Amino acid sequence: MTSVYRRNFNRRVGKRALLGCMLVAAAAGTFWAASRRELERVPSPEPTAVPPASAPAVAIAPSAPLEPSGLDGSFVVPHVTFESGFCAPEGGEAIELHYSLRRLLVDELHRRLQPDGGDAGGVPSLSLLRQAIDPRTPREDVLRAAEQASHETPDSPFPYLIIALAAGSADPQARLAAIRQARRLLPRDPAVGWAIADATYESPDLDEAIEGLSVYLASADSPGMARLRARLEVQRDIQRGDLRMERDGVTVLWPPGTLSYPQADELLAAVDRGLDEAARFTGSPRRGPLTVVVYPGRSELLAVSCARSWAAALFDGTLRVVAAPDGGTVDWKVLRHETLHAELSPMAPRAPKWFHEGVAQSFAEETGRERKWRLMVRNHVWVPFASLDGSFQAFDSDSDADLAYAQSYAMVELMRECGGDGALDTALAAFASGADTPTALARACHREEVTGKDLLDFLERRLARRGARP
Repeated sequence: MTSVYRRNFNRRVGKRALLGCMLVAAAAGTFWAASRRELERVPSPEPTAVPPASAPAVAIAPSAPLEPSGLDGSFVVPHVTFESGFCAPEGGEAIELHYSLRRLLVDELHRRLQPDGGDAGGVPSLSLLRQAIDPRTPREDVLRAAEQASHETPDSPFPYLIIALAAGSADPQARLAAIRQARRLLPRDPAVGWAIADATYESPDLDEAIEGLSVYLASADSPGMARLRARLEVQRDIQRGDLRMERDGVTVLWPPGTLSYPQADELLAAVDRGLDEAARFTGSPRRGPLTVVVYPGRSELLAVSCARSWAAALFDGTLRVVAAPDGGTVDWKVLRHETLHAELSPMAPRAPKWFHEGVAQSFAEETGRERKWRLMVRNHVWVPFASLDGSFQAFDSDSDADLAYAQSYAMVELMRECGGDGALDTALAAFASGADTPTALARACHREEVTGKDLLDFLERRLARRGARP
């Protein structure tokens, strides 16, 4: 594969990009595409009951869980390079947290409950600590009390930890500001290190995320985090010197000579408009800030991701696209497809991959699936709906995966025809409640059941309307 490298790449970055291309894992999903769990096995002292830890609903790709190690803070993970593995060999990544902000607060509550814990009316109060780790407490009440506590004791990290935990994804700016204050007071704490990385790894500037992961990895063995840090380091190196444009929460980075300023402005406007349209299309609130990175060639894209070698764009928390080689901007249909992923992925972490891909194809009004649809109708073939609940990586061949993508598009179109404007919102609600594909599909179509024959009948009608013979 030929590479178009920026002139100011140093020799080290060029070597990294080339090795990254060779070691890209076969993962069509993103690094943050399934769920993670926290290792928070903290016994509640008696007689005061501490609410049990709950698993955060954050998206991370599936993989074998890590074995707990290094909890005494003495383990230092070696620096991961391309030579030692840049993407997970199984094509996905799962991370179990050994340290978290919630765990810090639980530990502090337990310490203060001990006879020699020295509570004596400390700030934050025991009551606030209990409320902070209890998901039933209204977040607004916790935030108000924690902000007051931060004014009373500005040198205590715990009010800031509470603010960060309570703000969560609902107020990312308040969360990040509080984490930075906590990091000022606890610069080597692994939980705070992970928190700052988690809050900034999708931002245009990656130094904080890399530093945070390094702090975490100094206390816990986590190959997944080490691989993430390696990718972020390469992203930082490749993006060094990029030009930047920002508007309405969208930041576009591009290397000099790749886009003109008018072209970059056109791309930014297209993403900004696409996010608004994607929010209306899915019936969801528009997402928060988004970083868009333009690469001069596919090699650079592959060097910072775990996408398939043919990928021309992807969304993995950051929207990544390749500039057109003929001096144009980007492939606009591909950009629209990935913009939908950028909007939908944070809103629907429990929805299966087929749904995300089907909605993205429908939103971009993609063509080229009719041939596969004709084959499905002619041969009476479809993928069993329940089989689509897992990853597309389970399919044995590219032909099977192509069928799954074509069928995903068809299923979303069927839902929209049967269920109208509210069909996608109904499906999203079903998946959020834990429904499987057959159940969500039936609810979106307002039917007791949707069968494979129903899908084929729909495709036959659709093809007939388009003048294509089955």
